[in-house]
Amino acid sequence: MSFPDLVPDLKARMPELRGRLLANLPLDTQSWFRVGGPAQVLFMPADENDLAYMLRNLPAEIPVMVIAGRIARRVGPGRIVGASAVAGIALYGLLPFAMSVPALLVMAALNGVYQGVSLSIPMVMVQDEAPGGPGSSSALYTSAFGVAGMLAGAVTGAVTTAVGYGNLFWVCAALSGCAAFLMAARPSLARARS
Repeated sequence: MSFPDLVPDLKARMPELRGRLLANLPLDTQSWFRVGGPAQVLFMPADENDLAYMLRNLPAEIPVMVIAGRIARRVGPGRIVGASAVAGIALYGLLPFAMSVPALLVMAALNGVYQGVSLSIPMVMVQDEAPGGPGSSSALYTSAFGVAGMLAGAVTGAVTTAVGYGNLFWVCAALSGCAAFLMAARPSLARARS
């Protein structure tokens, strides 16, 4: 599998970058377990300042992923994912009222938190809890994510037809609320099973 080469675009966007940007590098050559497919882009910073420069110039959700991973180690991944679900509720609940550029910028920040966390931390949670190790859980997560992506368009179209475009955001807020509730209930469900 090969991804489109994003390195030229990233170098043009960040001309002061000194570290190495590598496209389609197999991660099995970089990991101790010798597992992993190709990384779309792997960045090897020259130093801490180079890393800070790159993080400042990336889309909002990328630094959020890095920061969320660090925080998740301290407070637990479930709390971080639950907080991102709350950001999703706020995003979708407030989006219908965003009528100005500053309001849309606030929505973009909420979206960065929501997407950055929901695209990274759940994968780690699946790896930690699934039997069979990181390889099988990564395959399961990636397959489920792909199927969800395929179904999302059809479901969005059906829901929009049923409730109207403006109300679609309320449905998304409700689904984010369900996700937050399930994340909050998760520890008690685990205790009930054992």
